[in-house]
Amino acid sequence: MNDILELINNANNIAILSHIDEDADAFGSSLAMKEMIKNKGKNAVYFLSKPIEHRLQFLSTDYIVYNEAESYGDFDLVICLDCGDEKRLGKRIAIFEKAIKTINIDHHYTNNSFAGVNRVDGNMSSTGEMIYDLLTEMGEEITKPIAEFLYCAISSDTGCFKYSCASPKTLVVVSELMKKGIDHAELSRKIFDTETIGALRLKGKVMNSIEQYYDGRLSLVTLDEAVFGEYSVVESDVGDVVNIPRSVEGTEISVSLRKTEGKVKVSLRSNGRYNVGSIAVMLGGGGHKMAAGASLEGIELDEAKEKVIKIIGEVING
Repeated sequence: MNDILELINNANNIAILSHIDEDADAFGSSLAMKEMIKNKGKNAVYFLSKPIEHRLQFLSTDYIVYNEAESYGDFDLVICLDCGDEKRLGKRIAIFEKAIKTINIDHHYTNNSFAGVNRVDGNMSSTGEMIYDLLTEMGEEITKPIAEFLYCAISSDTGCFKYSCASPKTLVVVSELMKKGIDHAELSRKIFDTETIGALRLKGKVMNSIEQYYDGRLSLVTLDEAVFGEYSVVESDVGDVVNIPRSVEGTEISVSLRKTEGKVKVSLRSNGRYNVGSIAVMLGGGGHKMAAGASLEGIELDEAKEKVIKIIGEVING
């Protein structure tokens, strides 16, 4: 902790980066870190890889969507949050590579400790929980805005506390955040129970297109690029569709494959028996035992689907 505190205290111009296609844990953790740095009277800029998904837009607009054609100057410290390796920074790696000092804080066990200072703990529920611990150890005040950001980060990565990664300590942390006066019910409603009509109708289509393999142990859905335009949504608005086949009785592994921007995004979920993190590594990605993912470049959707089914079949069949 002391090395992280020293780096932050000695820096004046700080960039915050999280993994591409930012989810609620990456977004909330980064906003909390930025708020803490701002409260210390220092300059911090949070760079997103692209506009944040619709359901998270209520949290904040205090960020910059990175444009490689723009010049943002140099930063004496870059803090990477919820990012398993430097490739997951995307084009923003240019900011990372120019920095004098770098910090990596993450809860993915597949993290390769790519920064100068690394704090990685694969046993933590979320990067949000790690940021809470870090700020507490540093003696920094958990203000109400920070508590809101961290609640969204932690609740999202634990599936509103129903996933196995939520520990007794996780719930203690959340209880402390609630003491800051946050409206946890409203935050949860916006994150988990609010959809655009287009996203909801698309998910209805997904429910009718679930495919099953290996005696129902693998349940899978695919979405091509055209379907997003058909329902007036962007791919990030339905990034959680992998949870639809996961709920099918008898499913051990669920998969969604979504074609967008010239690549196929693969999301994997386990119902406990298999480690999908290791499957994601085989696909060039990473993650956790219960939740992981990868992006496949230069491949068509059908080819990606065939590849994923084959790899998972090899795992299921030993």
